[in-house]
Amino acid sequence: DKYIGDAVMAFFSAPLKVDRHSYLACKTALEQSEKLKKINLENALKNLPHIEIRIGINTGEAMHGNLGSKGKKINYTVIGDNVNLASRLEAINKNYGTHMIVSESTYKTVQDDFIFRELDTIQVKWKSQAVKIYELLWNLESADTFKTIIQNYHNWLNLYYAWKYNEALVYFEKNIDDTASSILKKRCENILQWNETVENGVYIYNSK
Repeated sequence: DKYIGDAVMAFFSAPLKVDRHSYLACKTALEQSEKLKKINLENALKNLPHIEIRIGINTGEAMHGNLGSKGKKINYTVIGDNVNLASRLEAINKNYGTHMIVSESTYKTVQDDFIFRELDTIQVKWKSQAVKIYELLWNLESADTFKTIIQNYHNWLNLYYAWKYNEALVYFEKNIDDTASSILKKRCENILQWNETVENGVYIYNSK
């Protein structure tokens, strides 16, 4: 749709309806990630900087059409809460050390097409409703390699949701190379020390 500073905004299924638009969005994200790996290999050989990107994907209704001022600037785009949530999810990646986060509505649509792991249940800034977020990881072809890693993380997350923070800590510590695990480990420590609170398993973000 447009460039916004160093960001690209994209949407699917408008103005013409596209079947399986959530699938295509996730497939595009994975293809971007694979292409970026090749670019970074080339950059390393040329002593150029390593590039990181973050992607947020959400599925839902949005208003689309020509917006702007007649005679000045008209832009065909989409607006609405679902668009804003996708933007928030893109930024939330930096809090988990991840690169691709999708909302629960996207996950439910394509959960059988790709490999995900549930990351957390959060409430983003300026939103009153909690949402489960998932990391988009791999195509199905890679499933067997990472099945144990994903299962372990989900087991640990369930302990966290059950308020069993001491038990969750033990398991998160076993996965020290995973940034998301390290972050939840720190959160559990803060909760046990009364430095942080989580209501009903929902972590509230007060900043973008």
